Amino acid sequence: MMMFNQPKVSLLIATRNGEQYLSRALESVLAQTYPNKEIIIIDDASQDRTYQIMQTYAQKYPSIIHIARNAINQSVTKTANLLLERANGVYAGRLDDDDYYIDPQKIEKQVQFLESHPEYGLVGTFCKLLFEDGQCALKKTVWSDAALRRKIYQGTNPFINSTVLFRTQAARDSGGFDTRLATTQDLELFLKIGKERKFAVLPIVTTVYTVRTQTVSGKRRRRQAIDMISVLRKHHKNYANFYHVWSIRLTKIIVRQLAVSFLPRAFVMQWKYRKSLEKRNTA
Repeated sequence: MMMFNQPKVSLLIATRNGEQYLSRALESVLAQTYPNKEIIIIDDASQDRTYQIMQTYAQKYPSIIHIARNAINQSVTKTANLLLERANGVYAGRLDDDDYYIDPQKIEKQVQFLESHPEYGLVGTFCKLLFEDGQCALKKTVWSDAALRRKIYQGTNPFINSTVLFRTQAARDSGGFDTRLATTQDLELFLKIGKERKFAVLPIVTTVYTVRTQTVSGKRRRRQAIDMISVLRKHHKNYANFYHVWSIRLTKIIVRQLAVSFLPRAFVMQWKYRKSLEKRNTA
């Protein structure tokens, strides 16, 4: 595609006390081959050098990087909505400050897909999981619209947030991120977009997702389980073709999600992806 045919893409980063990882995330976006992009970063009242790092990058790349700072902590969800409001792109994607892209053509490939398939509202990709002990695991998922919807209503989120590119206006029209949710906001947004448009996942590895076990307490993981169940209940009528005997399935999801939430996160993730674990130096 020629430059004037390439719609703008907004990469949205909410960060708090992210000085350890933020530069890595930013460098991975700047390395993308897709030229018509902007990076919008909001610091959610960090207490470390995060904002100074943001200022350095904004001064170096003033036409690409735009920054702001919350005076007081606003939560991830409220900050995500502030980012969505500021987005100028036809397409947008959230990138967690500790995740990063490893395929320099990630954005280009996803834009090409969405431009060629207007019936789709978002597209994700495969990713690598990076554990704190340095091991990596490949996370694959289903990729057709029907299979993705079925996966969600089996109680599993098939999307890694940092891989997803979505239509900005579709996200706004759906009401953005639900600030009543403490977790699972991204999946809830995707389900709202999916009421009118299809889902897809490209079967390529583009992103590294950092599994940070120390910052995710058992209480928060139980909150995630409860929010997941709440989101599925809220939207299940719009996905009636992708579940059977909903009350029975919901009971199974509740039992599984809450049981798993009591186990150490690293153990659960590494057991789940044990067959694809590899050493960090192959990532």
